[in-house]
Amino acid sequence: MTAGDFCAEEKSTRRLGGTFCVLTGIVFFATALAFFLLPPEQLDFTPRSGFFMSVAANPTGLELTFLGSMIGALLAVGAVMAVSGHMRRTNEVLIRWSSTLAIIAYAVSALRNATDLIQIPDLAARYVQADSSTRTAIDAIGLASIDPSMVLQSLLLGVWFLAVNFLALRTGALPRSLACLGLIFGIGSLLTLPFLLFNLQFLTLVVTALGLIVINPVWFIGTGIVLRRASR
Repeated sequence: MTAGDFCAEEKSTRRLGGTFCVLTGIVFFATALAFFLLPPEQLDFTPRSGFFMSVAANPTGLELTFLGSMIGALLAVGAVMAVSGHMRRTNEVLIRWSSTLAIIAYAVSALRNATDLIQIPDLAARYVQADSSTRTAIDAIGLASIDPSMVLQSLLLGVWFLAVNFLALRTGALPRSLACLGLIFGIGSLLTLPFLLFNLQFLTLVVTALGLIVINPVWFIGTGIVLRRASR
C-alpha cells in the first residue's frame, strides 16, 4: 500500500467515523427528548402500580425510547472507535483503555434497552390482568433490568469523556469549546453515583436532562463535524 493509498483510507475512515458521531448525536437527542415527554408516571421508572398502569395504557412512547436508546448505543460504539482513532496519538494507552470502558458501557446500554423493550410492556400488560397478590409480588420483585439506574454506564462513560476531552484540551485535537463541553458531561456522569446514593432526585433529573438533551448530542455532532472536516 502506497502512502497515497494509506492517506485516502485514513480520510475515508475519518469520514465514516464522523458520520457515526453525527448520527449518534441526532439519535440521542431525539431519544432523550422523547423520554422527557413521557407521562409523569413513567418518568421515574419505579415498578409500582402507577407505572405499570400507565405503560399498559400507553406503551408506545416508552417503546420508542427503548428502541432509540438501543440504536443510539450501537451507533455510539462506532463513534467511540472513530474518536479513539482520531485521538490515538495523544496518549495511546489511556485512549485505548478508556475507549474500551466506553464500548462496554454502550454495549450494556444496548442490551438493557433491547431487553426492556421486550419485557417491560409485556410485564405491564400482565400486571393489569393479574390479581392483587400477583401485583404485590411484581411490585416486590421490581424490574429485572441490567444496570437499571445506569450507574455502571454513567461511571464508565464519565471516565471516557474525561480522558478524551482532557487530552483534547491539552493537545488541541478538538476545539476548546467542544472539549470543555465533553469535560462537563464527564463530570456530570460521575456525579450520578453520589446523587443516587444521597437520593438527590431533583439534581439527578436536572443533570440528566441537561446532559442527555443538550450536552451529549452537541458533543457527538460537533465531534463528528470535526472528524468529517479532517477527512477533506
